[in-house]
Amino acid sequence: MKKNQSLENDTAQKVKKQKKHKRKWLKVAIPVTIALVVVILVVAVQGSSNTGIPVYTAKVQTGNIVRELSTSGNITAENTKTFFSPAASKIAEVEVQKGDVVKKGDMLICFDEEAVAFAKKQNELDSAISSANYNANVQDNNEQNQKLAEAEAEIATYQATVDNYHQYIN
Repeated sequence: MKKNQSLENDTAQKVKKQKKHKRKWLKVAIPVTIALVVVILVVAVQGSSNTGIPVYTAKVQTGNIVRELSTSGNITAENTKTFFSPAASKIAEVEVQKGDVVKKGDMLICFDEEAVAFAKKQNELDSAISSANYNANVQDNNEQNQKLAEAEAEIATYQATVDNYHQYIN
């Protein structure tokens, strides 16, 4: 009987321990679950509300625009063209001022006519000298090529002479 009683006591104690363990677990799990549900609800409520960016409007009116916008930056054109002036030519006049608006066909600068004519004549003379030097170099090259061809032809005859002397010596 004592064994049965001690077994019953042990079983009863085990059951009590299991109930205490379940209570501890429930004491922790319930608040965590409630906190999680609250966080999920708050996030869902905030995500569903459509709080857009405020846009300010005004009545439509007709009239002149009186505001100016002052900015700085670089302006580049889609098509650019580079002009070279003769090296020694002088600029007689600048037709535009800083800040002027220019359009296609507007005159920007004027060169001194005498300086441009002189530079043009100088370029023509330089071109003629360059052409003459080129022609002289081509002629000299042709002469040197002719001498080379003659020397190559003479090599064959001299080689034949050397071969004849070798045969005579032998």
